[in-house]
Amino acid sequence: MINIEPCSSVVASQLAESHYITGRPGPVVQCFRAVCDDAPELTAGVLTLSMPVLNGPWRALAWPALLEGADKRQRASRLNVNLRTISRVLVDPRFRGRGIGSALVRHAIAYAQVPLVEAIASMAVLVPLFSAAGMRRIEPPETLRASKLRLALDQAQLTHDRLIEADTVSAIAFATAGPLAALASALRAWARNSRGTRRLITGPFPALCQVAARGLAPKAIYVHGQYPPVPATLQEAAS
Repeated sequence: MINIEPCSSVVASQLAESHYITGRPGPVVQCFRAVCDDAPELTAGVLTLSMPVLNGPWRALAWPALLEGADKRQRASRLNVNLRTISRVLVDPRFRGRGIGSALVRHAIAYAQVPLVEAIASMAVLVPLFSAAGMRRIEPPETLRASKLRLALDQAQLTHDRLIEADTVSAIAFATAGPLAALASALRAWARNSRGTRRLITGPFPALCQVAARGLAPKAIYVHGQYPPVPATLQEAAS
């Protein structure tokens, strides 16, 4: 049997090496821990819920009314009040294959204290725990800055995954003309166009390439909930 309980983000950090994304998630507001009856002394898995980022083009598809008729400040307020992001789902390798990830997601949705929950998953096609937990998939539109960078990659006859190869990164960094030099400029322009990546412009070039590769990797967005929220009285009547 799987038991799930609140925990601190410190517990989540202990399983961080099991996750395919490095770095810290956004500001964590809730954290849940899964424990199995046959090994109660071990943390089988953890899930963190974070505050949402303000820019998410998929939300217009998921919850059209959430952003309608609101200025920038009002949109930020609506997001912070109504939405949480599943920023990490970590399962100890010794406990995989037992439905712990999906159980954590279902529990997080039930106890998120907000009507809307989303998850941005680069590996969701391979690990369909979000759909198994009742979330629906949204195909996110590509941003303009991503489209421009992808065009530069196409012109250099490269795919986004080549940006993590040392030889390719070196060739781009030292190119003085042609498609590779244009790609180096496109990478810096891509980083410059978002506050979250501007710091990469002055940092090591391989780090910029790695972040860009992750940014262009296929993603699946999973969402749960309705906006405006359905009143509890109507939910009870419908059931």
